[in-house]
Amino acid sequence: MANRTRNMTKQSDAIFEGKSVGQLLAASLTEFADDLKSGVDITKVYSCRNVKLEPKAMTVTPERVIKARQTLGVSQALFADFLGFSANSIRAWEQGVYQPQRAACLLMEYILEDPAYWRAKLSDRIHVKTKTEKRTTKPTN
Repeated sequence: MANRTRNMTKQSDAIFEGKSVGQLLAASLTEFADDLKSGVDITKVYSCRNVKLEPKAMTVTPERVIKARQTLGVSQALFADFLGFSANSIRAWEQGVYQPQRAACLLMEYILEDPAYWRAKLSDRIHVKTKTEKRTTKPTN
């Protein structure tokens, strides 16, 4: 372990030339700020990337809502609880009365893309009540 630590120290010294990460970061940011002020075309001097996510599921049909729920093998009420919506919302989505919010559409598409992952997530959250847990108060006479 000591050799490994010494090797890592030697490697970091070579990379950082004896300067701390904070010192290198501050120097780099200062250099970048100076280039910005002087009008340097930063796209030619620095690595600049534009990242754009591929749009997914802006809308979901009632059939897709049903399929996502059935993929998990749960009732409307349990599906609603899992997604964080009301059971009335799930019913309305499945009947085509309302369109789910985009976040719900995305989540249902993710469920359909990787059902095993989402079944495991759901399974981790399920707690089956025992007979004694169902009764929260004692009956009074």
